[in-house]
Amino acid sequence: VSTIYGLGVWPKAASVDYFERHHQGKLPTGIMSALTPGAADAWFTALARYGTMSFGEVASAAISLADKGFPMYRFMEDQLRDHANEYRRWPSCADIFLPSGRPPRLGEMFLQKDLASTLRHIALIEDTHLSEGRTRALAAARDFVYKGELAEAIVACCQNEGGLLTMEDLANYSARIE
Repeated sequence: VSTIYGLGVWPKAASVDYFERHHQGKLPTGIMSALTPGAADAWFTALARYGTMSFGEVASAAISLADKGFPMYRFMEDQLRDHANEYRRWPSCADIFLPSGRPPRLGEMFLQKDLASTLRHIALIEDTHLSEGRTRALAAARDFVYKGELAEAIVACCQNEGGLLTMEDLANYSARIE
């Protein structure tokens, strides 16, 4: 049995010393507590090692749900309502999780058009590299997330908000397998 850990790691600059000097030894909220995104690498690793389907095939239901929406369910409604003020601190988060300026209510359709577009783009990158073989196609999709245009956007967003994440942090990340 193998386990693929899709947990991110702290940015290289996020040392204990850094938090003691800049945050009185406490973990700050928001972008300063953000880890390197790990889930995507776990997906690509699982697909490359054990999968038979493409990323696009595996992600098709997620793309559809993000694009066309799904009815808001109780747990998510409660979480969005309970954390609405936190989402309001960051306009980009509020745009996603507080459409119309408030958390969606139970049964209302919840859409994530940008997420659908990003997942579609990753699938397209994979698809354009399929002639190089399945493994290379998955690697190209992964590179877009961790070294390419999406990585640049993630790092720019984090750094614009005062975060520590760098391109080096993303490029050096890989999911742990045990």
